[in-house]
Amino acid sequence: MALTRADGTSRVTVGGPGRFSVEQGGAIPGGAQVSGGGSRTQLRVLGENGDLFAAQNSGWQRLDENVKLLAKRG
Repeated sequence: MALTRADGTSRVTVGGPGRFSVEQGGAIPGGAQVSGGGSRTQLRVLGENGDLFAAQNSGWQRLDENVKLLAKRG
């Protein structure tokens, strides 16, 4: 899984060994971090300004704002 950025918008691409890379939905404004796995519905993207996005149909929907941390491993 990779988060790429160009012209102020980000896109999530999922791939891996033996798999074709597939872009997941449309552009995400200011995406900074990506987390999740297993399926597209489990992906979350944190924007630079604290907006939290989740995959929705063919795009991304803002779920929350003022989020400081996307994921933490103990």
